[in-house]
Order: sequence, then C-alpha cells, then structure tokens
Amino acid sequence: MLNWRQNNWIAKWQPPEGDAIPAHMWYDDQFWGVQVIRHIFVYNSRLVPRAEAPFEWADLFEAKWKGKIGLDEPWRSIGPLQCMKMLENNLHIDTAVKFKAQDARFFSGAAGVLQAVIRGDVAIGQMADLALSQALADGAPVRAVYPISGVTYVTNAVCVSQDAPHPNAARVLANWLMSLAGQTALQKFSGSPGVRADLPPHDFLPANRDINAIDGRKILSRADADRLVADWRRAFGVT
Repeated sequence: MLNWRQNNWIAKWQPPEGDAIPAHMWYDDQFWGVQVIRHIFVYNSRLVPRAEAPFEWADLFEAKWKGKIGLDEPWRSIGPLQCMKMLENNLHIDTAVKFKAQDARFFSGAAGVLQAVIRGDVAIGQMADLALSQALADGAPVRAVYPISGVTYVTNAVCVSQDAPHPNAARVLANWLMSLAGQTALQKFSGSPGVRADLPPHDFLPANRDINAIDGRKILSRADADRLVADWRRAFGVT
C-alpha cells in the first residue's frame, strides 16, 4: 500500500465519516483504519483451570507449559513478528530461543492454532484474535487472554484508487465502512473489532480502548522483521 501511494495510485480525499476514525489511524488523507486484529493467547478451559491459567506473556515460559504451547509461524506474516518484537522489548528475551526451549509447536495461521487448542493438541495458543469470536459464540472450550503488559495490533485500512473507472462509487463504499453502520456490520460479520470510538464493543471481544493496545507498526522495523525471521528459522531448523 505504501508503494501504491508512492506511485500516486491512491486518491487523496476527506471522507465525511473520517473524523470518527481515531487520528492515529489516518494516513495522509489516503488510508483510514477500519478494523484491528490483535495478537493474544488463548487456553483450553477443559485442560487449564482458570486459577492455574497464564495471564501474562511471561507466564508462557513457566516449566509447566513445556510442550503445551502452539504458535502461528512468526515468519508467516507481520502480526506474529510484531508480537514477538513486543515480547523482546518488554521481557528482554530472545523469543525464538525461549519458545524453542518450551518445545512450542507450529500450526497454520490463527485458525490452525485455535483448532489445535480446542482439540486439546496444545493447552495454550498464541494467535491473532480474528478467528476467535465465532468459537466463543459457539461455546468452544477456550478462553482468551489480553495481557495487561500489552497486545500488539495490525490495522486493516481502506483506500480508494486514483484511476479507478468509478472512483466515486469507491468513495461511497469506503465512507460507509467508516460509518457507524458500516463499522457495526464489519465487526459483526468479520469477527474483528472496528475502530470508531462510539462503536459498541464486540459481543465477545474487547475494544482496543479497553486493553493496552500497541500499534505493531511503531515497534517493528523492516530490519527487526528480517532479523526475527532469521532467528526463528535458525532456532527451529526451518529453511
């Protein structure tokens, strides 16, 4: 998307509903955040009693969880990398080495991690909360943890092409996605919270304003991402 902007493919405009989007989710009158995906961890409530459950990131490295943690591969997408960078910053650890010592197992994407936790293949899963709401609505034996120390998020943004055949139609749709009605629909049917301050919370997930939400873009540089990918591939012997 940044390349599109540099190539002047993205229109500059001011949507009527744009003022309702938090200012830090505006990008040069070209992109507007419309929803967030947070990286958290979950646990199987049948395998882990609430009184014994982990509630902070540091808890995941306790000896009792060895061999019982599932992860989305950090080299698969940017969200897991942002989460691992936050853990490095907060806990002053080498995340790849620490999770390797815990015999962490990999599953494909947030859905794969969540399914593994529900099946009981692992007791705990670190994942994006995108796939979580439907499982909670269905009564799956899973509880989500949004640690007080911090939760990184990825912002999904909308933009309008500069040279599209019908740019005004695109503006109408983009503006609706920023409206209260659009945000409500997006939150209901996508499973991830919207970003408007006046948007009621998701039925099963907390709003960004109710957690210690950390914008992952601000803590992870391209150099950080490249280093983390190399670290994790080396630690787990992945080529």
